[in-house]
Amino acid sequence: MPNTIPEVPVLKVSVGVLRDSRGQVLVARRPAGSSFAGCWEFPGGKLQEGESGRQALARELLEELEVMVLKASWLGCWPRHEYEDFAVILEAWQVFGWQGRPTPRQGQELRWQPRQALAKLSFPAANAGLIKMLSSMPTDTEPGVSALAP
Repeated sequence: MPNTIPEVPVLKVSVGVLRDSRGQVLVARRPAGSSFAGCWEFPGGKLQEGESGRQALARELLEELEVMVLKASWLGCWPRHEYEDFAVILEAWQVFGWQGRPTPRQGQELRWQPRQALAKLSFPAANAGLIKMLSSMPTDTEPGVSALAP
């Protein structure tokens, strides 16, 4: 008997974990009218055709936040998470250095959130593994450094 489960589009998403001098993580609330409106997310977005995760990260943070990524390291990749109409493969980067002050350019609310409190916010389910990882990281890991930090 043939498989009758329809294939859904798979989105590859690259997100950045930016931390301030106190170790808090930058999160954005998705604006009204967008998918997952009102949910929180890590800044970033979909990879374009032929683009690497690191390239997508740099492009998306510039577009979304007016931030230029100067230094980032790979945090990990979380396997395919199935939603009703699509699936997501999430990869994350720790952004250690950036130029600019995060500024919402797409109607999103920004917030610096303590890592241990991330689980209290409503995120799309594909973020669960990343949130768990960040919540359990040692507190002495290097926070981000903005070229414009006070």
